[in-house]
Amino acid sequence: MTEIKHSVAEKASARLEKEKLFYEEELRSLQQKASSFCDSTDKYTKALIQEQINETNKALDAVDLKIKEFSLTQGEK
Repeated sequence: MTEIKHSVAEKASARLEKEKLFYEEELRSLQQKASSFCDSTDKYTKALIQEQINETNKALDAVDLKIKEFSLTQGEK
């Protein structure tokens, strides 16, 4: 039974790390896109990308928090 719990915990941890990597890559991509804008780029397009950056940052923060909470709960057991 302990092995099953350990396996589930490892899979959950790996899933969270994979999710974190996804958001980090998404953030890099969006930031690169934002930095490539020129003066003639539509202000609505710029605002949309900035909003996507903000939302991705929030999602990344949430995943980081889940990872920390998960690590704490695994350390207690």
